[in-house]
Amino acid sequence: MLIYCVTTVLEKEIEKAWVYWMQNVHLPEMLSTGKFTKTLLCKQQPSKASSPITYRAEYFTPDQETLNRYYQENAAALRKAAAVFKDQATSTRSEFLVLAEKK
Repeated sequence: MLIYCVTTVLEKEIEKAWVYWMQNVHLPEMLSTGKFTKTLLCKQQPSKASSPITYRAEYFTPDQETLNRYYQENAAALRKAAAVFKDQATSTRSEFLVLAEKK
């Protein structure tokens, strides 16, 4: 299993609209691609008052092949939809291989 992570730093003025969009539009769209089994949206707890507003979206996918298909078939369109926030949000992307899971 892989986790595709998108970390986003936001300006305060758009936080409520961005969170609403993520929860009600973007995360469901990501799941509807059929390439992810679940998503998580996390907010970083600030270490001090001046810390930036940072969120991380995690998208769980079974393997690299499936993630590569997402990149080829869906990523461009879904990233374009997020462009409405481009001037007030900066995102970085990374991939993590799950080595162990315990419940």
